[in-house]
Amino acid sequence: MSLFVPAFVTLFVVLDPPGCVPIFSSLTSGTSPAHR
Repeated sequence: MSLFVPAFVTLFVVLDPPGCVPIFSSLTSGTSPAHR
């Protein structure tokens, strides 16, 4: 069990950035591509 938590946290950190792309895109939809 002590190995499960660090492994889960590592996987979450590695796999989360692709999930943030739609949020970033929606938050910056009104700005120019150069400003993004």
